[in-house]
Amino acid sequence: MVFASMVSVEMGHVGNDNTGEVESGVLTLVGPCARVQVGQKSQFVKRDKAIEEFRSPDDPYRVKKYDGMPDMTARFDTRNDVVDEALVIWVKARAAGMGRWWNSGLALRCVEKNKFQRLGLVSGYFDSKDDARGLIEWFPRKQVNIV
Repeated sequence: MVFASMVSVEMGHVGNDNTGEVESGVLTLVGPCARVQVGQKSQFVKRDKAIEEFRSPDDPYRVKKYDGMPDMTARFDTRNDVVDEALVIWVKARAAGMGRWWNSGLALRCVEKNKFQRLGLVSGYFDSKDDARGLIEWFPRKQVNIV
C-alpha cells in the first residue's frame, strides 16, 4: 500500500550537468501526516528511539489511542537529528510475512513555514493489513515541502 504521492520535485545541480551532484532541492509530497512524541529506545543505538504517542498535526490535544499499538521506532539519520517530537508523513506499508505488515514514513523537522527537513524514518510492524491501514487512515492528508 502506498500512502504518499509526489506532487513535484525541483533540483539545482552543481554545474551544468543535470545528472550530477545536487546542490539544492525541494520534494513536495502529499500524504497522511502525524505528530509523534519520541521517547527512549536503546542505550546502545543512540539514533533509535521509541514512538510514545501519535497526534493529529492539526490538533495537538487529539491523541490517537490505538488498541494493540505496535512498537514503532524512529531511526534518526544522525545523532544530531534526534528530537523529542517530529512530523511524520506516512509513505507505505508492505507485507512482512506471516500475515504481518510493516508501515514506514519520513520523520521531518519544520525549518520554516511549510518547509521541512528529513530527520530519519519511522516504522513498525502490525498484526494485519487492516491494522496497518487503520492507524494511517486516522491522520489527515497534508502537503509537505521537504528541502
